[in-house]
Amino acid sequence: MCRTVSIFITIFGGSDIYFRKILSQVKQFIDASNVIVGEYMCQGGMPQSVRERYLKMKEAPDHPQNLDVLIQNFDCALSHPDANDLEKLKEAVMNSSF
Repeated sequence: MCRTVSIFITIFGGSDIYFRKILSQVKQFIDASNVIVGEYMCQGGMPQSVRERYLKMKEAPDHPQNLDVLIQNFDCALSHPDANDLEKLKEAVMNSSF
């Protein structure tokens, strides 16, 4: 049965290239008989346990060098999706083929 599908994804940060990669992977799970009429991705929050895991990792002498960036991104993501993200989602829906 053919259905129209719109994709909305929240993701924990990353570049546009990373966003497109994730979107491409998600599309692989949508049956080919469906029509994708819209897509939107924005930053989303993560569970507090992720931040705690990053802090625990920092205690190791050989921890990854990007942990501070990951922690900063985690803190920035706490409020997402926010009102601005939802407004952009509305715009994406209004500009799609619904």
